[in-house]
Amino acid sequence: MCSGVASSSVDIGMLRYLGMTSQQSRPQSSHRAKRGNYAPSLARKEAISAAVLDIVDASGYDAVTIGQVSKATGIPQSSVLYHFPTRDHLLVGAMESATQAIAADELDKHGLPADPIIWARDMFRAVLGNRNRLLLEVYLRGLASQPDNPAHGYLLRRGREAVDWWTQLCKQLQDAHQMHAGLDPHTTAVQIVSLISGLMEVSAYSDGSNDERICDDLVTGIRCLTCRGWQEFLAYANNPASGR
Repeated sequence: MCSGVASSSVDIGMLRYLGMTSQQSRPQSSHRAKRGNYAPSLARKEAISAAVLDIVDASGYDAVTIGQVSKATGIPQSSVLYHFPTRDHLLVGAMESATQAIAADELDKHGLPADPIIWARDMFRAVLGNRNRLLLEVYLRGLASQPDNPAHGYLLRRGREAVDWWTQLCKQLQDAHQMHAGLDPHTTAVQIVSLISGLMEVSAYSDGSNDERICDDLVTGIRCLTCRGWQEFLAYANNPASGR
């Protein structure tokens, strides 16, 4: 029994890739940088990443160049290259910065969502609505096939974190009797993350006119993977007065 849910009017900003966000650890060093030097360096990196995202939003990832970023930020090209040695590093850094910021904001406001399926649909609709960043995401996936490309490590980390996040949500669904108790949360999480990834590419390779249907497909897919319809049937059978 795999049925959809009613469409929500909530429009949240750019997705945190539906729970995927990379918390990249900083390399350990025996020489600790002085705090006074670190803050300006971090500020420059953030300014560079913000400029890259502005260019992507306005003109797409093809328009991102070292020169354009330098012009937009007023930071010399040599300094841009110091923080981001290649254009690919620029694109990865910008996407990572965006997903981390939105992830932190969502957790601060909401914590774990009350209904992960409805939350996933709202967030998925939002990310499909930002087409230039969606296309950047898919472009980075292509680069990630090269082990020495910065996109490889970034998306590998983010994918693992996505599975960890959805594993938590699946356990939450089981505790609420909204997911079959016999299902393994981790395995189901892997399946959900794979579903999300595939549907993002379906949208990216089309003109975007079917995005609402793709959002419905996401909901239907998650309901099927969690046996949500069966759980709702059991709830109704045990309490017909609930009407559910």
